[in-house]
Amino acid sequence: MNKLCVLISFFICIISTSSWAKEDLQKYEIKPHLIDWKIPSYLQSSYSNKKTVNNCSKVTIDLPLWISSNYNSITIHKKFTRNKLLPYISNSDFILYCNTQNINMSDQGVFYNKQIKQWDLSSEDKNELINITVNDNDGNYPTKKRQLYQLNTKNANGWLYTEIINTSFDNPKMSSGIKHAWFCLINTKKTQQVCGDGEVQDIVVNHGKPDFNNGDYTPYLLQVLETLKFTDDK
Repeated sequence: MNKLCVLISFFICIISTSSWAKEDLQKYEIKPHLIDWKIPSYLQSSYSNKKTVNNCSKVTIDLPLWISSNYNSITIHKKFTRNKLLPYISNSDFILYCNTQNINMSDQGVFYNKQIKQWDLSSEDKNELINITVNDNDGNYPTKKRQLYQLNTKNANGWLYTEIINTSFDNPKMSSGIKHAWFCLINTKKTQQVCGDGEVQDIVVNHGKPDFNNGDYTPYLLQVLETLKFTDDK
């Protein structure tokens, strides 16, 4: 009887390990996605007040299986937890647009620093903190309000900028804040620019404190954006 139990456990272990391995492989499978700006899109974004120029060339972007696409939008599908008490966002939409004007513009407080040859924030923006309030009794938890990341691809460079927006004033006994991201990539010829935005994190309360580390889509978005390629800028 003991031998039978050992054998059953052994085969269960093999099957389980095989399924985990298959899941790990799927995380690295990618599918190329072509964005053709001449195809009309009815999606809106916070950049919708900027004129979209349709003479931009096509761009390609490599998408893992946990990302879906629709014209000029991508949606990340990653469930960080099944715990209903920790409602991390399970998917997030990012709208992309392209233009051929004002390529060297500064946006959302981001500017190109010629001295360090990187995109940069002002000293005030770098050091500004935001106080996240869990509820009326537990006080504030300070954290950096803004973060800036450098983006480098095969034929483009740019930035990704995140900012935490405090929502505690709307409902102080529930969650605490939302992290929003804006990004832009400029081709090497400096003739085209692809930008976009979307929410990357819903900062929730975990054991009485805001959870700044879990449920953050920022590293996944960075990974995907660094595969973007302008087809006519080799």
